[in-house]
Amino acid sequence: MTIAESPKNPKVIWAGTDDGNLQVTRDDGATWTNVVKNIPGLPENTWCSKVYPGNLNEGTAYVTFDGHRTGDKHPYAFKTNDFGLTWRTLGNGTIESYCQSILQDPVNSKLLFLGTEFGLYVSFNDGESWTRMRRNIPKVSIRDMVIQPRDNDLVLATHGRGIFIIDDITPLRVFTSEILDQEVVFLPSQPFVIGKVNMNFGFAGDDEYTGPNPPDAATITYYLRKRHIFGDMHLEIFNRDGKLIKKLPAGKRKGINRVSWTVMKKPPKVPSSPSIAQFAMFGPFYNPGTYTVKLVKGKSSYEGSVKLMLDPDSPYSMEDRTLRLNTVNQGYEMLEDLGYFNEKDVRSVKKLREYSKIMKGSLKKKALSMVDELDKLHHQMVATKMGGITGEEKLREKIVFLYATAILYQGKPTKSQIDGLNILKKEINKIDKKVNLILEEKLPLINAFLVKKGKEPIAILTREAYDKESENL
Repeated sequence: MTIAESPKNPKVIWAGTDDGNLQVTRDDGATWTNVVKNIPGLPENTWCSKVYPGNLNEGTAYVTFDGHRTGDKHPYAFKTNDFGLTWRTLGNGTIESYCQSILQDPVNSKLLFLGTEFGLYVSFNDGESWTRMRRNIPKVSIRDMVIQPRDNDLVLATHGRGIFIIDDITPLRVFTSEILDQEVVFLPSQPFVIGKVNMNFGFAGDDEYTGPNPPDAATITYYLRKRHIFGDMHLEIFNRDGKLIKKLPAGKRKGINRVSWTVMKKPPKVPSSPSIAQFAMFGPFYNPGTYTVKLVKGKSSYEGSVKLMLDPDSPYSMEDRTLRLNTVNQGYEMLEDLGYFNEKDVRSVKKLREYSKIMKGSLKKKALSMVDELDKLHHQMVATKMGGITGEEKLREKIVFLYATAILYQGKPTKSQIDGLNILKKEINKIDKKVNLILEEKLPLINAFLVKKGKEPIAILTREAYDKESENL
Protein backbone atom coordinates (compact mmCIF):
# COMPACT_ATOMS: atom_id res chain seq x y z
CA MET A 1 0.00 0.00 0.00
CA THR A 2 2.87 2.39 0.71
CA ILE A 3 6.58 2.31 -0.06
CA ALA A 4 9.26 4.94 0.40
CA GLU A 5 13.02 5.28 0.13
CA SER A 6 15.10 7.12 2.72
CA PRO A 7 16.41 10.45 1.37
CA LYS A 8 19.56 9.92 3.48
CA ASN A 9 20.36 6.39 2.26
CA PRO A 10 18.82 4.87 -0.88
CA LYS A 11 19.44 1.36 0.44
CA VAL A 12 16.96 1.97 3.30
CA ILE A 13 13.43 1.29 2.06
CA TRP A 14 10.17 1.09 4.02
CA ALA A 15 7.04 -0.75 2.89
CA GLY A 16 3.60 -0.90 4.52
CA THR A 17 0.90 -3.38 3.53
CA ASP A 18 -2.88 -3.64 3.67
CA ASP A 19 -2.69 -6.63 6.03
CA GLY A 20 -0.87 -4.75 8.77
CA ASN A 21 2.79 -5.36 8.04
CA LEU A 22 5.53 -2.72 8.15
CA GLN A 23 8.73 -3.94 6.53
CA VAL A 24 12.16 -2.25 6.35
CA THR A 25 15.27 -3.16 4.39
CA ARG A 26 18.73 -1.69 4.96
CA ASP A 27 20.46 -3.49 2.09
CA ASP A 28 18.47 -2.30 -0.93
CA GLY A 29 15.87 -5.05 -0.68
CA ALA A 30 18.13 -8.09 -0.20
CA THR A 31 16.61 -8.74 3.23
CA TRP A 32 13.55 -7.39 4.99
CA THR A 33 12.46 -7.07 8.64
CA ASN A 34 8.84 -6.79 9.76
CA VAL A 35 8.87 -4.25 12.64
CA VAL A 36 5.11 -3.88 13.16
CA LYS A 37 5.21 -5.95 16.36
CA ASN A 38 7.36 -3.26 17.98
CA ILE A 39 4.64 -0.61 17.63
CA PRO A 40 2.76 -0.16 20.94
CA GLY A 41 -1.02 -0.20 21.04
CA LEU A 42 -1.56 -1.07 17.38
CA PRO A 43 -4.19 -3.78 16.71
CA GLU A 44 -3.08 -6.65 14.47
CA ASN A 45 -3.75 -6.49 10.71
CA THR A 46 -4.37 -2.73 10.73
CA TRP A 47 -3.96 -1.28 7.25
CA CYS A 48 -0.67 0.72 6.89
CA SER A 49 -1.78 3.88 5.10
CA LYS A 50 1.50 5.84 4.85
CA VAL A 51 5.18 5.55 5.71
CA TYR A 52 7.46 8.57 5.43
CA PRO A 53 11.23 8.20 6.00
CA GLY A 54 12.80 11.01 8.02
CA ASN A 55 14.62 13.83 6.23
CA LEU A 56 17.59 14.07 8.61
CA ASN A 57 18.31 10.55 9.88
CA GLU A 58 18.25 7.32 7.89
CA GLY A 59 16.91 5.42 10.90
CA THR A 60 13.90 7.75 11.29
CA ALA A 61 10.46 7.05 9.86
CA TYR A 62 6.93 8.30 10.42
CA VAL A 63 4.02 5.96 9.83
CA THR A 64 0.21 6.04 9.94
CA PHE A 65 -2.31 3.19 10.14
CA ASP A 66 -5.99 3.14 9.18
CA GLY A 67 -8.34 0.69 10.90
CA HIS A 68 -11.71 2.03 9.76
CA ARG A 69 -12.34 -1.00 7.53
CA THR A 70 -12.76 -3.04 10.70
CA GLY A 71 -14.69 -0.31 12.52
CA ASP A 72 -11.63 1.12 14.29
CA LYS A 73 -11.51 4.90 13.77
CA HIS A 74 -8.73 5.55 16.26
CA PRO A 75 -5.88 7.80 14.94
CA TYR A 76 -2.67 5.76 14.72
CA ALA A 77 0.52 7.72 14.03
CA PHE A 78 4.03 6.74 15.17
CA LYS A 79 7.70 7.64 14.88
CA THR A 80 10.91 5.62 15.12
CA ASN A 81 14.54 6.77 15.24
CA ASP A 82 16.15 3.31 15.21
CA PHE A 83 14.86 1.54 12.08
CA GLY A 84 11.69 0.38 13.86
CA LEU A 85 13.15 -1.20 17.01
CA THR A 86 11.25 1.28 19.20
CA TRP A 87 8.35 3.59 18.45
CA ARG A 88 6.79 6.72 19.92
CA THR A 89 3.06 7.41 19.64
CA LEU A 90 2.29 10.78 18.01
CA GLY A 91 -0.78 12.62 19.21
CA ASN A 92 -2.42 14.26 22.18
CA GLY A 93 -6.08 13.26 21.89
CA THR A 94 -7.07 16.19 19.67
CA ILE A 95 -7.10 14.18 16.42
CA GLU A 96 -10.71 13.35 15.56
CA SER A 97 -10.42 10.38 13.23
CA TYR A 98 -8.18 7.85 11.53
CA CYS A 99 -5.00 8.88 9.72
CA GLN A 100 -4.28 8.67 5.99
CA SER A 101 -0.88 10.37 5.50
CA ILE A 102 1.99 12.07 7.29
CA LEU A 103 4.76 14.42 6.17
CA GLN A 104 7.88 15.93 7.76
CA ASP A 105 9.02 19.37 6.66
CA PRO A 106 12.47 19.21 4.99
CA VAL A 107 13.60 22.50 6.60
CA ASN A 108 12.21 22.31 10.15
CA SER A 109 12.34 18.69 11.33
CA LYS A 110 9.87 19.39 14.15
CA LEU A 111 7.19 20.62 11.73
CA LEU A 112 4.85 17.75 10.81
CA PHE A 113 1.65 17.57 8.76
CA LEU A 114 -0.92 14.84 9.35
CA GLY A 115 -3.65 14.02 6.85
CA THR A 116 -6.74 12.46 8.42
CA GLU A 117 -10.20 11.48 7.32
CA PHE A 118 -11.48 14.75 8.82
CA GLY A 119 -8.95 17.31 7.65
CA LEU A 120 -5.35 18.43 8.04
CA TYR A 121 -3.41 18.70 11.30
CA VAL A 122 -0.09 20.43 11.98
CA SER A 123 2.45 19.90 14.77
CA PHE A 124 5.27 22.30 15.65
CA ASN A 125 6.93 19.98 18.19
CA ASP A 126 7.51 16.72 16.30
CA GLY A 127 4.09 15.28 17.02
CA GLU A 128 3.82 16.02 20.75
CA SER A 129 0.68 18.07 20.09
CA TRP A 130 -1.51 18.74 17.05
CA THR A 131 -3.75 21.54 15.81
CA ARG A 132 -6.26 21.24 13.00
CA MET A 133 -5.73 23.71 10.17
CA ARG A 134 -8.99 25.42 9.37
CA ARG A 135 -9.75 28.53 7.31
CA ASN A 136 -10.11 27.36 3.68
CA ILE A 137 -9.11 23.73 4.28
CA PRO A 138 -12.26 21.59 4.37
CA LYS A 139 -12.83 18.78 6.81
CA VAL A 140 -12.22 16.08 4.20
CA SER A 141 -9.96 13.06 3.75
CA ILE A 142 -6.33 14.07 3.06
CA ARG A 143 -4.89 11.06 1.21
CA ASP A 144 -1.43 12.34 0.30
CA MET A 145 0.81 15.40 0.69
CA VAL A 146 3.97 16.84 -0.83
CA ILE A 147 5.97 20.05 -0.33
CA GLN A 148 6.98 21.86 -3.52
CA PRO A 149 10.63 22.77 -2.78
CA ARG A 150 10.95 25.84 -4.98
CA ASP A 151 7.86 27.70 -3.77
CA ASN A 152 7.58 26.00 -0.35
CA ASP A 153 3.91 25.23 -1.04
CA LEU A 154 2.14 22.35 0.68
CA VAL A 155 0.07 20.35 -1.84
CA LEU A 156 -2.79 18.23 -0.52
CA ALA A 157 -4.48 15.39 -2.40
CA THR A 158 -7.99 14.88 -1.03
CA HIS A 159 -10.65 12.25 -1.57
CA GLY A 160 -13.49 13.86 -3.50
CA ARG A 161 -12.45 17.53 -3.20
CA GLY A 162 -9.52 17.73 -5.61
CA ILE A 163 -6.14 19.30 -4.98
CA PHE A 164 -5.51 22.03 -2.40
CA ILE A 165 -2.36 24.15 -2.27
CA ILE A 166 -1.29 26.02 0.86
CA ASP A 167 0.95 28.78 -0.46
CA ASP A 168 4.36 29.28 1.16
CA ILE A 169 4.62 27.46 4.48
CA THR A 170 7.74 29.50 5.39
CA PRO A 171 5.93 31.21 8.33
CA LEU A 172 5.07 27.84 9.88
CA ARG A 173 8.73 26.84 9.93
CA VAL A 174 9.59 29.42 12.60
CA PHE A 175 6.56 28.86 14.78
CA THR A 176 7.46 28.04 18.40
CA SER A 177 5.79 28.08 21.81
CA GLU A 178 7.63 31.35 22.55
CA ILE A 179 5.90 33.00 19.59
CA LEU A 180 2.49 31.86 20.86
CA ASP A 181 2.98 33.89 24.04
CA GLN A 182 3.76 37.18 22.25
CA GLU A 183 1.15 39.82 21.43
CA VAL A 184 2.22 40.32 17.80
CA VAL A 185 4.97 38.65 15.78
CA PHE A 186 5.84 39.19 12.12
CA LEU A 187 6.60 35.88 10.41
CA PRO A 188 8.92 35.45 7.42
CA SER A 189 7.57 34.92 3.92
CA GLN A 190 9.29 34.19 0.66
CA PRO A 191 10.48 37.25 -1.29
CA PHE A 192 7.95 38.37 -3.87
CA VAL A 193 9.27 37.95 -7.41
CA ILE A 194 8.39 40.99 -9.48
CA GLY A 195 6.64 39.74 -12.59
CA LYS A 196 5.50 41.38 -15.77
CA VAL A 197 2.43 43.25 -16.93
CA ASN A 198 0.39 40.93 -19.14
CA MET A 199 -2.29 41.90 -21.60
CA ASN A 200 -3.29 38.48 -22.92
CA PHE A 201 -6.68 37.65 -24.37
CA GLY A 202 -8.13 34.30 -25.30
CA PHE A 203 -11.28 32.24 -25.65
CA ALA A 204 -11.87 29.02 -23.73
CA GLY A 205 -13.94 26.03 -24.70
CA ASP A 206 -16.87 24.68 -22.71
CA ASP A 207 -14.77 22.20 -20.69
CA GLU A 208 -11.89 24.38 -19.49
CA TYR A 209 -10.81 23.72 -15.91
CA THR A 210 -10.03 26.77 -13.83
CA GLY A 211 -8.93 27.27 -10.26
CA PRO A 212 -7.90 30.32 -8.26
CA ASN A 213 -4.23 31.24 -8.58
CA PRO A 214 -2.12 32.70 -5.77
CA PRO A 215 -2.54 36.47 -5.54
CA ASP A 216 -0.14 38.43 -7.74
CA ALA A 217 0.98 40.30 -4.66
CA ALA A 218 3.55 40.22 -1.88
CA THR A 219 2.35 38.45 1.26
CA ILE A 220 2.75 39.97 4.70
CA THR A 221 2.35 37.38 7.47
CA TYR A 222 2.02 37.95 11.19
CA TYR A 223 0.68 36.25 14.30
CA LEU A 224 -1.88 37.75 16.72
CA ARG A 225 -2.20 36.23 20.17
CA LYS A 226 -5.74 37.60 20.51
CA ARG A 227 -8.35 38.78 18.07
CA HIS A 228 -8.33 42.57 17.70
CA ILE A 229 -11.82 43.95 18.34
CA PHE A 230 -11.68 47.61 19.37
CA GLY A 231 -9.67 50.52 18.02
CA ASP A 232 -7.66 51.21 14.89
CA MET A 233 -5.47 48.57 13.31
CA HIS A 234 -3.74 48.81 9.95
CA LEU A 235 -0.49 48.17 8.09
CA GLU A 236 1.91 50.82 6.80
CA ILE A 237 4.62 50.15 4.20
CA PHE A 238 7.74 52.32 3.93
CA ASN A 239 10.43 52.40 1.25
CA ARG A 240 14.17 52.43 1.97
CA ASP A 241 14.08 56.22 2.43
CA GLY A 242 11.48 55.90 5.18
CA LYS A 243 8.69 57.35 3.02
CA LEU A 244 5.19 55.96 3.60
CA ILE A 245 4.05 54.50 0.28
CA LYS A 246 1.03 52.40 1.21
CA LYS A 247 -1.58 51.82 3.90
CA LEU A 248 -3.41 48.49 4.05
CA PRO A 249 -6.25 47.13 6.18
CA ALA A 250 -4.91 44.55 8.62
CA GLY A 251 -6.19 41.05 9.34
CA LYS A 252 -7.52 41.04 12.91
CA ARG A 253 -8.24 37.40 13.67
CA LYS A 254 -6.51 35.34 16.33
CA GLY A 255 -3.62 33.27 15.00
CA ILE A 256 -1.81 33.66 11.68
CA ASN A 257 -2.95 36.49 9.42
CA ARG A 258 -1.91 37.05 5.82
CA VAL A 259 -2.32 40.36 4.03
CA SER A 260 -1.64 40.83 0.32
CA TRP A 261 0.14 43.92 -0.95
CA THR A 262 -0.27 44.57 -4.67
CA VAL A 263 3.19 45.85 -5.45
CA MET A 264 2.21 48.00 -8.42
CA LYS A 265 2.01 51.74 -8.15
CA LYS A 266 -1.22 53.49 -9.03
CA PRO A 267 -1.68 54.20 -12.74
CA PRO A 268 -0.03 57.51 -13.64
CA LYS A 269 -2.40 60.47 -13.37
CA VAL A 270 -2.20 61.59 -16.96
CA PRO A 271 -3.76 64.84 -18.28
CA SER A 272 -7.43 64.48 -19.13
CA SER A 273 -8.29 64.32 -22.81
CA PRO A 274 -11.15 63.22 -25.09
CA SER A 275 -8.99 60.20 -26.06
CA ILE A 276 -8.27 57.35 -23.63
CA ALA A 277 -4.65 56.72 -22.67
CA GLN A 278 -5.28 52.97 -22.51
CA PHE A 279 -1.65 51.95 -22.16
CA ALA A 280 -1.27 54.16 -19.09
CA MET A 281 -4.00 52.32 -17.20
CA PHE A 282 -1.50 50.48 -15.00
CA GLY A 283 1.48 51.59 -12.97
CA PRO A 284 4.94 50.00 -12.72
CA PHE A 285 6.06 47.65 -9.98
CA TYR A 286 7.83 49.10 -6.99
CA ASN A 287 11.60 48.76 -7.14
CA PRO A 288 13.25 45.60 -5.82
CA GLY A 289 14.49 45.80 -2.25
CA THR A 290 13.42 45.37 1.36
CA TYR A 291 10.46 47.42 2.57
CA THR A 292 9.62 48.11 6.19
CA VAL A 293 6.15 47.04 7.36
CA LYS A 294 4.57 48.50 10.48
CA LEU A 295 1.48 47.08 12.13
CA VAL A 296 -0.29 49.90 13.94
CA LYS A 297 -2.50 48.43 16.68
CA GLY A 298 -4.08 51.19 18.74
CA LYS A 299 -1.24 53.13 20.35
CA SER A 300 1.28 50.33 19.76
CA SER A 301 3.22 49.54 16.62
CA TYR A 302 5.19 46.46 15.55
CA GLU A 303 7.77 46.28 12.78
CA GLY A 304 8.55 43.69 10.14
CA SER A 305 9.71 43.62 6.54
CA VAL A 306 8.82 42.36 3.09
CA LYS A 307 11.23 41.80 0.22
CA LEU A 308 10.72 42.31 -3.51
CA MET A 309 13.16 40.81 -6.00
CA LEU A 310 13.63 40.51 -9.74
CA ASP A 311 13.04 37.12 -11.34
CA PRO A 312 16.25 35.09 -10.88
CA ASP A 313 15.28 32.89 -13.85
CA SER A 314 14.86 35.78 -16.28
CA PRO A 315 16.78 35.40 -19.56
CA TYR A 316 17.71 39.09 -19.42
CA SER A 317 20.77 40.42 -17.63
CA MET A 318 20.48 42.35 -14.38
CA GLU A 319 21.99 45.39 -16.13
CA ASP A 320 19.34 45.33 -18.87
CA ARG A 321 16.50 44.88 -16.39
CA THR A 322 17.78 47.70 -14.20
CA LEU A 323 17.90 49.97 -17.26
CA ARG A 324 14.36 48.93 -18.15
CA LEU A 325 13.19 49.64 -14.60
CA ASN A 326 14.73 53.11 -14.70
CA THR A 327 13.20 53.80 -18.13
CA VAL A 328 9.73 52.71 -17.03
CA ASN A 329 9.95 54.84 -13.87
CA GLN A 330 11.14 57.82 -15.92
CA GLY A 331 8.12 57.51 -18.22
CA TYR A 332 5.83 57.15 -15.21
CA GLU A 333 7.23 60.27 -13.51
CA MET A 334 7.02 62.26 -16.76
CA LEU A 335 3.33 61.40 -17.12
CA GLU A 336 2.76 62.44 -13.49
CA ASP A 337 4.66 65.70 -14.11
CA LEU A 338 2.74 66.39 -17.30
CA GLY A 339 -0.52 65.75 -15.46
CA TYR A 340 0.41 68.43 -12.92
CA PHE A 341 1.68 70.91 -15.53
CA ASN A 342 -1.51 70.56 -17.56
CA GLU A 343 -3.81 70.78 -14.53
CA LYS A 344 -2.07 73.95 -13.39
CA ASP A 345 -2.63 75.41 -16.86
CA VAL A 346 -6.25 74.28 -17.22
CA ARG A 347 -7.38 75.53 -13.79
CA SER A 348 -5.81 78.92 -14.39
CA VAL A 349 -7.57 79.17 -17.75
CA LYS A 350 -10.90 78.29 -16.18
CA LYS A 351 -10.56 80.96 -13.49
CA LEU A 352 -9.36 83.61 -15.97
CA ARG A 353 -12.33 82.96 -18.25
CA GLU A 354 -14.71 83.16 -15.31
CA TYR A 355 -13.29 86.43 -13.90
CA SER A 356 -12.82 88.07 -17.30
CA LYS A 357 -16.59 88.58 -17.37
CA ILE A 358 -16.32 91.25 -14.64
CA MET A 359 -13.28 92.96 -16.20
CA LYS A 360 -13.18 95.80 -18.69
CA GLY A 361 -10.75 97.48 -21.04
CA SER A 362 -7.05 96.60 -21.08
CA LEU A 363 -7.30 94.34 -18.06
CA LYS A 364 -9.88 92.18 -19.79
CA LYS A 365 -7.71 92.04 -22.90
CA LYS A 366 -4.75 90.96 -20.74
CA ALA A 367 -6.81 88.22 -19.10
CA LEU A 368 -8.10 86.90 -22.43
CA SER A 369 -4.58 87.09 -23.87
CA MET A 370 -3.39 84.90 -21.00
CA VAL A 371 -6.22 82.50 -21.76
CA ASP A 372 -5.10 82.23 -25.39
CA GLU A 373 -1.43 81.71 -24.46
CA LEU A 374 -2.21 79.10 -21.84
CA ASP A 375 -4.71 77.35 -24.08
CA LYS A 376 -2.11 77.00 -26.83
CA LEU A 377 0.27 75.40 -24.36
CA HIS A 378 -2.52 73.06 -23.23
CA HIS A 379 -3.02 71.96 -26.83
CA GLN A 380 0.69 71.15 -27.06
CA MET A 381 0.46 68.94 -24.00
CA VAL A 382 -2.61 66.81 -24.85
CA ALA A 383 -4.71 65.72 -27.82
CA THR A 384 -7.96 67.68 -27.82
CA LYS A 385 -9.80 66.49 -30.93
CA MET A 386 -13.11 64.80 -30.26
CA GLY A 387 -13.89 61.35 -31.65
CA GLY A 388 -12.58 57.80 -31.50
CA ILE A 389 -9.39 57.46 -33.56
CA THR A 390 -8.25 60.99 -34.45
CA GLY A 391 -4.56 60.36 -35.15
CA GLU A 392 -3.69 63.41 -33.06
CA GLU A 393 -0.51 62.95 -31.02
CA LYS A 394 0.75 65.48 -28.52
CA LEU A 395 3.22 65.17 -25.64
CA ARG A 396 0.81 63.05 -23.57
CA GLU A 397 0.26 60.49 -26.31
CA LYS A 398 3.97 60.27 -27.22
CA ILE A 399 5.05 59.67 -23.62
CA VAL A 400 2.28 57.10 -23.07
CA PHE A 401 3.46 55.15 -26.12
CA LEU A 402 7.07 55.01 -24.93
CA TYR A 403 5.99 54.17 -21.37
CA ALA A 404 3.78 51.32 -22.59
CA THR A 405 6.37 49.78 -24.91
CA ALA A 406 8.93 49.80 -22.09
CA ILE A 407 6.64 48.34 -19.40
CA LEU A 408 5.31 45.53 -21.61
CA TYR A 409 8.78 44.19 -22.45
CA GLN A 410 11.10 42.75 -19.80
CA GLY A 411 14.37 43.24 -21.66
CA LYS A 412 16.61 46.18 -22.47
CA PRO A 413 14.85 49.30 -23.84
CA THR A 414 15.92 50.46 -27.26
CA LYS A 415 18.08 53.54 -27.77
CA SER A 416 15.18 55.28 -29.52
CA GLN A 417 12.94 54.70 -26.46
CA ILE A 418 15.52 56.15 -24.08
CA ASP A 419 16.40 59.08 -26.36
CA GLY A 420 12.72 59.72 -27.04
CA LEU A 421 11.90 60.05 -23.34
CA ASN A 422 14.87 62.36 -22.77
CA ILE A 423 13.78 64.63 -25.64
CA LEU A 424 10.17 64.70 -24.45
CA LYS A 425 11.29 65.47 -20.89
CA LYS A 426 13.01 68.62 -22.13
CA GLU A 427 9.88 69.58 -24.05
CA ILE A 428 7.48 69.25 -21.12
CA ASN A 429 9.86 71.16 -18.84
CA LYS A 430 10.09 73.91 -21.46
CA ILE A 431 6.30 74.16 -21.62
CA ASP A 432 6.00 74.29 -17.84
CA LYS A 433 8.50 77.15 -17.71
CA LYS A 434 6.33 79.06 -20.20
CA VAL A 435 3.21 78.41 -18.11
CA ASN A 436 4.97 79.61 -14.96
CA LEU A 437 6.34 82.69 -16.71
CA ILE A 438 2.87 83.71 -17.91
CA LEU A 439 1.28 83.20 -14.51
CA GLU A 440 4.06 84.78 -12.45
CA GLU A 441 4.41 87.87 -14.66
CA LYS A 442 0.77 88.64 -15.49
CA LEU A 443 -1.33 87.15 -12.70
CA PRO A 444 -0.37 89.61 -9.91
CA LEU A 445 -2.08 92.54 -11.70
CA ILE A 446 -5.27 90.54 -12.21
CA ASN A 447 -5.25 89.29 -8.61
CA ALA A 448 -4.89 92.86 -7.34
CA PHE A 449 -8.05 93.76 -9.25
CA LEU A 450 -9.90 90.74 -7.85
CA VAL A 451 -8.95 91.61 -4.27
CA LYS A 452 -10.32 95.14 -4.75
CA LYS A 453 -13.56 93.61 -6.00
CA GLY A 454 -13.73 91.34 -2.94
CA LYS A 455 -13.10 88.22 -5.01
CA GLU A 456 -10.84 85.29 -4.23
CA PRO A 457 -7.51 85.76 -6.07
CA ILE A 458 -6.45 83.11 -8.56
CA ALA A 459 -4.01 80.74 -6.83
CA ILE A 460 -1.42 78.84 -8.83
CA LEU A 461 -1.87 75.11 -8.20
CA THR A 462 1.11 73.74 -6.25
CA ARG A 463 2.57 70.28 -6.75
CA GLU A 464 1.93 69.43 -3.11
CA ALA A 465 -1.79 70.25 -3.44
CA TYR A 466 -2.02 68.35 -6.72
CA ASP A 467 -0.38 65.23 -5.29
CA LYS A 468 -2.63 65.35 -2.23
CA GLU A 469 -5.72 65.49 -4.44
CA SER A 470 -4.39 62.53 -6.45
CA GLU A 471 -3.89 60.44 -3.31
CA ASN A 472 -7.56 60.89 -2.38
CA LEU A 473 -8.87 59.72 -5.76
